[in-house]
Amino acid sequence: MKRITRSLILFIVVAFYVLLYWATSVDKCDEDCQKQIELSALLAKNRTYVYGAWRCSQSYISDTLCVSLKDTVGVNWDLLADTACQYANSLGLYHQKIFLIKIGVSRPDTVARKQCP
Repeated sequence: MKRITRSLILFIVVAFYVLLYWATSVDKCDEDCQKQIELSALLAKNRTYVYGAWRCSQSYISDTLCVSLKDTVGVNWDLLADTACQYANSLGLYHQKIFLIKIGVSRPDTVARKQCP
């Protein structure tokens, strides 16, 4: 009985330290990630059809941003792409390729593309 109790206590202590290590070693949001969050907030402000912006690729050296949108009628997507470029440049995300993608439909649809200066 003592052996089982010792083993259980040892297991709990090791599990606690493993969880503590895992919780504190998770990658924090880097500078590029923060800029993406700010871009998402700027684009979504007063626009209920914008879900957010993120890197289209998992690569950290990507220059491509995707903006997810709700299928909405009457929106000038090219104007929104220009606005996204202006916001991206103001945040220091220069020379980005912007893709506006409608989601929530049967298949995602790219409604506008823009190469930012």
